[in-house]
Amino acid sequence: MNAELLPLTPTTDQRAKMASVSIRQSSLMQVTRHARSAPNSNIRWWSALSNWDGEVQRVEIIDEDLGQSGADAFARGGFQYLLAEISLARAGLVLSYDASRLARNNRDWYQLLEVCSIFGTLIADGERLYDPRLYHDRLLLGLTGMLSEAELHQLKQRMQAGARHKAERGELRQGLPVGLARGPAGEVVFNLDEEVQARIRLVFEKFREIPSAGGVMRFLRAAHLPLPARPRVGPAPYEVVWQPARTSAILDMLHNPAYAGAYVYGRKLLDPARRTPGHPSGGRILQPRDRVGDVFTQ
Repeated sequence: MNAELLPLTPTTDQRAKMASVSIRQSSLMQVTRHARSAPNSNIRWWSALSNWDGEVQRVEIIDEDLGQSGADAFARGGFQYLLAEISLARAGLVLSYDASRLARNNRDWYQLLEVCSIFGTLIADGERLYDPRLYHDRLLLGLTGMLSEAELHQLKQRMQAGARHKAERGELRQGLPVGLARGPAGEVVFNLDEEVQARIRLVFEKFREIPSAGGVMRFLRAAHLPLPARPRVGPAPYEVVWQPARTSAILDMLHNPAYAGAYVYGRKLLDPARRTPGHPSGGRILQPRDRVGDVFTQ
């Protein structure tokens, strides 16, 4: 879209500030498969779109949020940096391929609009230029944020329903605990490492002798026997590491139905009140057995 078609023209004061181009793709798969979406080579196009000066050095690319969901700003360093730059009156314009990509949460979205309104920062996307200080632009941006959040809600509902249907058929592949792995046909098998198998069997055997997770932990530590663990960090497959025995790790083994050959869906649910900043996957609590979803044999 040409700059002449934009309904607003940035003022001299706004053009004296930086133009911040926000880049965000929701998942790592999008980042790797759609690398051309990153507009590092299209900075001049963004400048022309916003009627900004064509100087590349006055356009700042903010791409720290690649692979991050816009549903929450806690883990989005790029969004926090953008708010800081606007609050310091350094940004005269915020650009995004689609304005709704800036935030998928109304709390974050209206915070951005409010800060832009206070410091006179414009917002632009592939369709037009917005001034959050103007009533009709503020109304249009507000509706955009509401629709974006509603769209994300619908996507989550469809994905959760699809996962539920696959789980009812026993086809939803869930993460396996340490000591178990998937064979070539998708079947669940023991880890090929015999030492890992022996250590897990030892935990269950000792628990029959010492009916206490703390007692099993003290026995393992006294015998200098670490426990295998498989932290879910980085891309799969995850490597097995050895860690000192902990009561929580032993309880996880004893309570995990996968070691009994059962397929269970819905063991943990998200409690928003238990989430902590910087840990978007946290806040999950174990459900009582009578509230857990369907159980299938593997």
